Formats: sequence, C-alpha cells, structure tokens
Amino acid sequence: MAQRVLVTAGASIGKEIARTFAANGATVCVCDIDAEALDTAAKDIPGLKTVVCDVSKRQDIERIVAASVEALGGPDVRVNNAGISGQTGSVEVADPDQWRR
Repeated sequence: MAQRVLVTAGASIGKEIARTFAANGATVCVCDIDAEALDTAAKDIPGLKTVVCDVSKRQDIERIVAASVEALGGPDVRVNNAGISGQTGSVEVADPDQWRR
C-alpha cells in the first residue's frame, strides 16, 4: 500500500518534499497559504491533492486534518514544514502572543 503523506507549506518550501514522496509512489496532499502556488504545484506534480491552509490559524489546522482524512483516507506521514517568520531574540524578551503564533 502506498504511503499517504500530508506536507504543510507543500506548494512552496515543501514542494520538493512533496515531489519526492509522489515520485516514490506516495499519495500526497499538500497545504499552503498560497492558492496560486498550490495550483502551480498541482500542475507540476501528477496526482497531487491540494488544500489552502494558514497553519497560524487553529480553525485552518482543524480543517486541514479533516481535509487530509478525506483526500487520503488519513495520513501515514505528516511533514510539518510550514514556518512563520517573526520576531527574533531571546526567550526572555519574546512577546508571548508572537511566540504562540
């Protein structure tokens, strides 16, 4: 049975991860905040499933989990690749709201 893979930020910084899994026979679903990049990725990677998602928003995360179950039957592998650029500095001076994001 082929692996079922969910890749966050899979249309941008994770696109090659998604491509590699797909090339090795996996069924791949990617989420990304960029709908245009998702369209391009779907054209570039045969069979790729895509979902728009902003992983900084809890409701989007809950929605992507449900969407990946629907698209894949449930993921075997999750690549938590998305990141958010924000403030830098030591923990002692970090804004708790920004840290949580």
